[in-house]
Amino acid sequence: MQLPGAKFHIFTSPKTAFFIFTKPRDFICEPVVASMMSNALELDGVDYEKFDVPISPHRKSPTFTPAQQESFVFVTRNHSLYLKHLSGKALDPVMELYLDSFLAVIQQSLPTGKTPEPRAIRLHETLQKLVFDASCVTFFGRRIFRICPQIWEHWRSFNEASYIGVRSRASFYLRPWTLGGRRRLLQAFDRWVDTDLEPWEDNREMWSEKWGVKLNWERERMSRDHEMTIRGRSCVHVSFLWV
Repeated sequence: MQLPGAKFHIFTSPKTAFFIFTKPRDFICEPVVASMMSNALELDGVDYEKFDVPISPHRKSPTFTPAQQESFVFVTRNHSLYLKHLSGKALDPVMELYLDSFLAVIQQSLPTGKTPEPRAIRLHETLQKLVFDASCVTFFGRRIFRICPQIWEHWRSFNEASYIGVRSRASFYLRPWTLGGRRRLLQAFDRWVDTDLEPWEDNREMWSEKWGVKLNWERERMSRDHEMTIRGRSCVHVSFLWV
């Protein structure tokens, strides 16, 4: 399938999906993620180095420098958290949470009561916002909306020049409104991550008002374990909005 000049492959076979997920080190996407972090989010310094894994070999190597080994461990741990929470049976309760959030957002944004006159809406833009709001509630909790009520507007302007695998920073500097949206979005997540990370007990529910779904709480703990800066941790979470 060809979309905006890029080739996408869609796999619908469970057997194919299982094969790909059982060989994550062979089907790597680290260069794409590193490009996204560098060009879309302008992540640099020691934070960016966490994503700069050598393409070959795909496994732990005695030839890795300490920085490369640190990057390998970080990216592997990050990938394992996605597999842990977003595949197999673990994905079912996440999707149930998402559907509950989606229905709540629809009811809040599109009142279903009878009205005297039909109301016209911009379907694509409306659906984009509904999906975005439901995703933020599910994965980041309602706290992000309290920090930044205009998060959708900031994300939309930023997303106009962003895509997976973006290879240049030029489009952001040619579009001041996009650059401003990115700055405000990252500032909101700077505040979101700059708080206490209390323990998450094993028997606790998988969603919390403060952190959203447990996946992002675990990714925040991972980022702190690897001594990322506040801005680096913000970029880690903002990148999840493309997932």
